[in-house]
Amino acid sequence: MWNKLLLGGIVLVILLAGPAWSSTAQSDSFANYAKIAMPFLGEADSGLDSRMMRFSARTFFGAVQVDQIGTISYALPFSDRQSGKPRYLVLQEGLVNKQNSLVIGEERSAIPVHSFSGQHLQPGGKESAVFESVSLGEVYTGIHVSLKATGNSVEKIFRIEPGASWSSIRIKVSGGQAIRLGKGGELEVETAMGAVAFAAPVAFQEMEGGLHRSVAVSYTLIHPLEAVYGFTVGEYDPNRELIIDPILMAACFGNAEVPNFDMPLTSLGVDGEGSVFIAGVTSAADFPVTAGAFGGSFNGGNSDIFVVKLDNNLQKLLAATFIGGEGGELCKALLVDRQGFVYLSGSTSSNSFPVTPRAFQAKLSGLQKAFILKLDNNLSNLLASSLFVEGMASVMTAGGNDEIYIGGSTSQEIPELSVRNPEILVTKYRGGEWDGFVAKIDHNLEQLMAMTLLGGKGMDVVTALTTDKTDVVYVTGFTSSTDFPMSKGAYDTSHNGEQDVFVAKLDGRLLKPLAATYLGGKGVEISYAIVLDASGFLYVAGRTGSRDFPVFEKSFDYTYNGGESDLFVVKFNADLTSLTASTFLGGVGDDHVFSLLLDHEQRNLILVGDSDSKGFAGIIGAIFQEKSSSPHVYSLVLTNDLYMPRMSFFGGSAREACPVAVHGDGDSIIIAGSTSSRDFPTTPDGYRTAAGASIYQTFVAKIEALADNNRIK
Repeated sequence: MWNKLLLGGIVLVILLAGPAWSSTAQSDSFANYAKIAMPFLGEADSGLDSRMMRFSARTFFGAVQVDQIGTISYALPFSDRQSGKPRYLVLQEGLVNKQNSLVIGEERSAIPVHSFSGQHLQPGGKESAVFESVSLGEVYTGIHVSLKATGNSVEKIFRIEPGASWSSIRIKVSGGQAIRLGKGGELEVETAMGAVAFAAPVAFQEMEGGLHRSVAVSYTLIHPLEAVYGFTVGEYDPNRELIIDPILMAACFGNAEVPNFDMPLTSLGVDGEGSVFIAGVTSAADFPVTAGAFGGSFNGGNSDIFVVKLDNNLQKLLAATFIGGEGGELCKALLVDRQGFVYLSGSTSSNSFPVTPRAFQAKLSGLQKAFILKLDNNLSNLLASSLFVEGMASVMTAGGNDEIYIGGSTSQEIPELSVRNPEILVTKYRGGEWDGFVAKIDHNLEQLMAMTLLGGKGMDVVTALTTDKTDVVYVTGFTSSTDFPMSKGAYDTSHNGEQDVFVAKLDGRLLKPLAATYLGGKGVEISYAIVLDASGFLYVAGRTGSRDFPVFEKSFDYTYNGGESDLFVVKFNADLTSLTASTFLGGVGDDHVFSLLLDHEQRNLILVGDSDSKGFAGIIGAIFQEKSSSPHVYSLVLTNDLYMPRMSFFGGSAREACPVAVHGDGDSIIIAGSTSSRDFPTTPDGYRTAAGASIYQTFVAKIEALADNNRIK
C-alpha cells in the first residue's frame, strides 16, 4: 500500500465582518453530526450503469454534482434580503488541461436512498444507485481524483503517485469574478454575493506506524483574473504518495442569510430500537449547472424535505429519503409511532407533491397546502401521503388507537373531505389572517376522521398539542382574537393585550370543546410547548414580553427580567380553571424555549431553547459562564412545581439556535440546531476552519439532562 502525504482541511466558508475568534473546541462533547458520510446518488439516462452516470450528493447546507466529464458544481443556498426568498449560487470547479478519464461511482453503499416526487409514483419511489464516493479517474498522469461528502462538507481528494508532479494540478473556478489569497492563507473567490473562501490548506505525510509529519503547503494563484489556482508544497519524501484533500463546507454569504438558519433541522424522533430520525429542509439537487447562476424561489423548486435515519450514537447514517415537488416544501413535525412508522407533516407549494392513490385529499388549491405522509421505518416506501387543507400542519401526536392528531393553521373553511364519516365537524372560518385547526386522521392516512377550527376574528395559530390516555386533546397556541371562544369558569376569559396564549381542551372526536382559556399580560405572548403529566396537570412553556404576566409571589422568579422577552412556564389543573404554579425564567436578553419534556419519573421538567442573555436570574451552573451577545443553546431542569432550576448553556463564540429536542435513552435528551461558531464544542476530528471565518453548521447532541451541570455526552 502506498504511503501518503495528506494535504487537507480546505474548508469553504464565507468571510464575515468582525474579529477573528480563537478556537476552544471541547473534545468528546458532541456527536460530530457533520462528519456523517452522505452517499452520492448516481443518475443515468437509462439503467444503472455507473460508467455513464452523473452523481450528486445533498448535504444539509448545499449540494454537489459531478457530471460525466468531471466538472464539479456546488450549490450554495442563501436568502435574498430584498425578497426574503431562499435562492442559491452555483460555483463550478474544472481541472485545466485534464486528460480524458472515466467518472464512476466507487464503493457501492448499502444505505437505501429514495426520492418521492410527482402525483404518479410507485410506493418505493425512485431508488438511486448509491455510492460512498465518486472517482474522476486519472485526471493527469499519475494523479487520481475522488470525492466524498459528509453532512456539512464535500471532500475532494487528489492522490499523486510517487514520480508524479503536484504542480500539474490547475483548477479553474467558474461563477466568481476573481480569486485572491487571504491574510490567513485562505483562497478567496469574489462573487456577486460577497467573498467565498476556501480555508488555508494543511499537509502531512503518513510515516511508518501511523505517525504524521507536517509538510508546508499553500495555495498559488496561477491566473488570478481567470480564477485558476494550484498548490505549492514544501519539502517532503517524493517516494511516498501525496494526497491533496480540500474540503468544501456549508457557507453563509456576507450580505445574505442561510435560509431557515433557525430550523434547518426541524424535527426529531426516536423509534423503539433507539434509532434517531431527523427531518428538515435541503436545497434541491437539481440545481442549475450554469456557473454563477442564481436559481430558485419558493415556488420554483428551491427546497425539498429530507429525512434521515441515524444509529443511536448519532454516528452512522442508516437511510435517507428526499421528498418534494416542483415548488418548495417545509417539514414542521416528525412522529415515530409504536410500530416504528414515520410520519411527517408541514406545507408544500408544489402541485406535483407526491400523493398516494388512497389519499383522502389528492388535490388542493392555494399557494401553501398542508400535508401529512407516512414512511416505513427504513424510509424506503412512501406508504401514504395526503394533502388536507390550505395552510400549515405544524404539530403531531399519536392517539391511543394509533390515530394521528395534527395541528396547524389555515385561512379557509374546513372542506367536507370524508363522506365515509358523517360525524366530521365542519367549522366556518372566522376571519383574520389565520385560524388554528386540529384534525384526527386514521393511521393509514385514508380517512379524515374529524377536524375543527380554533379561533376568532384575529390571528390564531396552533403551536403544540398532546393527548391523555383517553385521547382527550390539549392544544395551545397564540391568538390576537378578542372573541376566541372561552369556556365558562376558565382561568382567564378576557383577552389581555396585543397577543395572548390560548390553551384548549377537546374531546377525542373533536366534536366537543371541553375547556379553553387565555393566558397572558399586556404585551405579546407565544407558547411553544405543552406536556401533560400522569396526574392530569398540564404544563405550558413559551415566551412573554409582558411585565404583568400572571406569576405568583412565591414563584421561583416572579419579576420580569428585562430584554425583549422572558420565558414562562405555567402549570394548569386538568379543567383549565386555575393555575397551580407559574414562573418567569430568563435574563436581560431575548430568551426562547422550543421544547418542554417530562423526565421518566415525572418529577422534573426539561426545557431546551436558546438565549442571548448572559445568564438566567437566580440560576447558577452554566457550562459557559462567559457568553457572547449572540444566542446560545441551553437546557434547563425544573421540578414539577417549577422550583429548583438547574441549567447549562453551551455553544461557541458566535450564534446558536435550537428548535427541537426529544427524549433519548435513559435520562438523556437529543437536541438539534444550528451554529455559526468556529469553536463550537465537537469531537476531536472536527473540522479545521479559517481564521476570521464564520461557518453555518448543523449539530445534533445527546445531553444527560439530569446529571450534575447537565453533562453533555
